[in-house]
Amino acid sequence: RLDIIEAAGTAIAEGTGSSVQVDLPAGSTTNRTVRVQARNFTGIVPITVIVIPENRPATRYNAQIDMSGGNPSVVTVNVGVPDGTISRIQTWTR
Repeated sequence: RLDIIEAAGTAIAEGTGSSVQVDLPAGSTTNRTVRVQARNFTGIVPITVIVIPENRPATRYNAQIDMSGGNPSVVTVNVGVPDGTISRIQTWTR
């Protein structure tokens, strides 16, 4: 299972079953991080994180989680989150 446990500085409870939404105020820095937790995988887990703004094109970010660090394991992915609009953030394995 994959969970987004933090997005743009906001903690998100493990097991949240829907997309994560982020709404940055106009003028905010758009360079943000998303922390993704993997549980019950083995080896290297390739993932994709996607930022889907309401009124701009979506952007995908590829990363991987190394499960040799324990179960669960976490990776921090650097992303761009547009300001002044609501963005959904999702993740999945590739």
